Amino acid sequence: MSKADRRVAVFIADTHAGHRLGLMRPGVQLLDDSGPEARTWTPAVSAVQEWLWNCYTADMADALAIAGRSPVTLVHNGDLTWGTRFASQLVSTRLADQLIIGAENLAPWYEQRNTRTVVLIEGTESHEFGEGSAAVALAAEMGRRYPKVATVCTRHGNLLIGGVHIDTAHHGPTPGTRTWLTGNELRYYVRSILMGEVMRGNPPPDAVIRAHHHVGLHETVRQNGYTVEGWVLPAYAGMTHHGQQATRSAYRLSCGMLVLVIDGGRIVDSHELWRELDLRQEVVV
Repeated sequence: MSKADRRVAVFIADTHAGHRLGLMRPGVQLLDDSGPEARTWTPAVSAVQEWLWNCYTADMADALAIAGRSPVTLVHNGDLTWGTRFASQLVSTRLADQLIIGAENLAPWYEQRNTRTVVLIEGTESHEFGEGSAAVALAAEMGRRYPKVATVCTRHGNLLIGGVHIDTAHHGPTPGTRTWLTGNELRYYVRSILMGEVMRGNPPPDAVIRAHHHVGLHETVRQNGYTVEGWVLPAYAGMTHHGQQATRSAYRLSCGMLVLVIDGGRIVDSHELWRELDLRQEVVV
């Protein structure tokens, strides 16, 4: 490997700042202006939030160890905040607090010496106050706070990192409705992108990365002489009541990040820093 060409890209998603089961940095300070003097208050951390933050910081340490001195690009693949459409279990009813929590979740990456670029992908409209507002606002805030780190906000990223073309957006294929079907939709989705680009006379991307379904998946598609890696990212958020309904009572909670090592214009290694938590409670009668 060439140390000069080596790059590391880290992908996270669905942190859902502002929800009692979303990622939240312990000790975050929120505004209390209810009295004659403005003060701050610190929200209590739920059990799941404590677990998520411990996972997040451990995964980040592993990712930085993999990176070493190589430049790091962080990509947040959407749903930085929880939004207000499903308003139960909010940390605070003040919309600005979700952005403050979201900023504190990102801050540890900006504080690293070798973080060069942060890309914020717009996510689900209902979770980001409409039209990607959370991502746009946080990109502006983090760019102001950390001017030495390039911060980019986009709805659909066509990233070129160290010569590797990565197609990244929030919404994509489902993980599958049955265990024996897991990964099928991701393979079909990636193959369709590959074939579509070939038919247009273009080379396909080297990787396609999506999120939204809070489950980590990886599939490799080889066709027409090309190889495209496809990933769906897990989340850093707990199972909300809305999520339980949407997933038809899925009981395994996935969280983690994806780390890609890029050298010589290709992906030379990938690390799926993923884990699962069984949410079922044992009841003895």
